[in-house]
Amino acid sequence: MKLVRFLMKLNNESVTIELKNGTIVHGTVTGVDVQMNTHLKNVKLTVRGREPITLDTLSIRGNNTRYWILPDALPLDTLLVDDAPRPKSKRDPNAPAARGRGDRGRGRGMRTDDDMATLADIKVFSGTLGIPLGNATVTKNEAGETIVRMGESVREHDVYIINTSCVSHGADGSAISPNTSLMELLIMINACKTASARRVTAVIPHFFYARQDKKDKSRAPITARLIANMLEQAGCDHVITMDLHASQIQGFFNVPVDNLYSEPAALQYVREMLDTSRVVIVSPDAGGAKRATALADQLGVDFALFHKERKKANEVSRMVLVGNARDKIAILVDDMADTCGTLELAARQLRESGAERVLAIVTHGILSPPALERIAKSELEALIVTNTLPQEENKRRCPKLEEIDISHLLAETIRRSHYGESVSVLFSQIPYDTIQPYRHGVDTPTGSPPRSRAGTPQPAAHHLGAASEGPAPSPLRQVSGGAL
Repeated sequence: MKLVRFLMKLNNESVTIELKNGTIVHGTVTGVDVQMNTHLKNVKLTVRGREPITLDTLSIRGNNTRYWILPDALPLDTLLVDDAPRPKSKRDPNAPAARGRGDRGRGRGMRTDDDMATLADIKVFSGTLGIPLGNATVTKNEAGETIVRMGESVREHDVYIINTSCVSHGADGSAISPNTSLMELLIMINACKTASARRVTAVIPHFFYARQDKKDKSRAPITARLIANMLEQAGCDHVITMDLHASQIQGFFNVPVDNLYSEPAALQYVREMLDTSRVVIVSPDAGGAKRATALADQLGVDFALFHKERKKANEVSRMVLVGNARDKIAILVDDMADTCGTLELAARQLRESGAERVLAIVTHGILSPPALERIAKSELEALIVTNTLPQEENKRRCPKLEEIDISHLLAETIRRSHYGESVSVLFSQIPYDTIQPYRHGVDTPTGSPPRSRAGTPQPAAHHLGAASEGPAPSPLRQVSGGAL
């Protein structure tokens, strides 16, 4: 078998192939019929205008989307004819120099052929991308001020700083406000820009103050716009986030914003763990109808919604179900769960309406008190949340809580952003399958729980009725039903 590396692998796109001996060849991939979790079928590889080479199967090595195994029969020798290494382009001494911030001889965000992006250029200060994390320390002085120290050079690097809006806890168990996380993020961005980083991207899975996106009463601030201004003033060149409470928040920025969606991961969960022929998707309010109908359309199932009346913020007085959930598996879908009053009341109403089972899938599990107590005593069979916020402590306290890992989605977005590839394909696909906490170890080689669940005792069988014998079938990487 021959191991190669594809820097770009989508249908009808250019590819760069690096052989084991270091030789580089260039071409395009066409004719992809089916894209599966572990291989591509019916692929035609064309290199520099030569005759296309048909590959019956192109296999992935592990979960790394950049490494592929080609069949031994592939005549790679024909690809190497007249394929000597290309000399680096020489800059015309009479050509005017590109001018950018700080007059460092390059435009902001511009790259030349000599600046071919590699993972050596990237610095990640949190999260996982298959590369070591950057070295940085965040401390406080006696006056309570935040002090950031970058422990390595970031000059001319592509820097990604990951932070999210949540209540965390310090070493002494004290609660740390999201405002502290925000200040750490702003200071770290500014520190990297001051240290001559080429580009700084803020990766914020759960955006700060996302619910304060409009002036809903007299003298109310639009705090989400203030956060956008602060990020830009700190030196942020790019923002990656997930499931903004209102998509219009992207308009508060003058820099690019990639708003990812958890819908592909939610689709994967429903198709793996539930009988889709008996599912009905339910929106807990009219504002989430678009999100719920999109999910229902992808699954080809029915849709229902609640009309909700509130006494005050975070307190619902009355809910009326519009639609039929009798003898169905009702799935409540929302972008976030805070105090869970709405989910508790909606689950009760669904059970009274004849729903056989009630679950909820939300992107951001904020779970402020008394959310966990409400979930525990509610009619909800399970609350499924993504890990845009840390959930380990919540899962220990509430056995009904299940987690969907979306770290691989953020990692692939970072990789694509770094190499200048399109990220729009990730709006409808999961980049590759990965070990998921909700499978409770059936997708690991040893059958043991993944690292995120290793410290939590697991039941003998999954409480959602998943098969307990043998590994779960690998889902299609393209979960939206569309073609590449």
